[in-house]
Amino acid sequence: MKRRTSPSKSQETGQFRVIAGLHRGRKLKFPAISHLRPTPDRVRETLFNWISHDCPQSHCLDLFAGAGSLGIEALSRGAASCTFIEQDRAACQAINTHLNTLALTGSQVIQASLPTPIAQLDTRYNIVFIDPPYQLDIINSCIEQLLANNLLADKAWVYVENASNDPAIILPSEFTSYREKIFGQVRSNLFQTR
Repeated sequence: MKRRTSPSKSQETGQFRVIAGLHRGRKLKFPAISHLRPTPDRVRETLFNWISHDCPQSHCLDLFAGAGSLGIEALSRGAASCTFIEQDRAACQAINTHLNTLALTGSQVIQASLPTPIAQLDTRYNIVFIDPPYQLDIINSCIEQLLANNLLADKAWVYVENASNDPAIILPSEFTSYREKIFGQVRSNLFQTR
């Protein structure tokens, strides 16, 4: 009888699929990290249906980037740039590998713990993705930093993801709630600056 062996850490991976754009259908692997959960295809597809007309040539910010699925999707759909911020080193390396593999230029990956590095950014972003680990109470801190440092372009989109059983996200008066949809355990919230 053969003994079953569990895979080593280096063999454990997940993957996500680019849904549309230049790299439609490409499957990208990412390391198995406990808190890392790429936004599901169905959720990403809905989000990008909401913002698709503003994606080309936009400057994006992917906070808590994880596998980089949101930022890479935006780049595939014609975004001019994306700044990815993620604290896990292996996840950052995987995002850099994806950017190089797909020849997506004009972007940067910053390994850091949020919200502190937001104050060091100098771009005004058209689209911001905020998808923290659900147990962290950090969304409002990130929003405060974005506003305090004038990092949001006029009519910028801010996408916030949280657990569907958590309270609804309420942002300051500088934002209008545009869409909200629940997909099982995920609540998608899209806001726009006034």
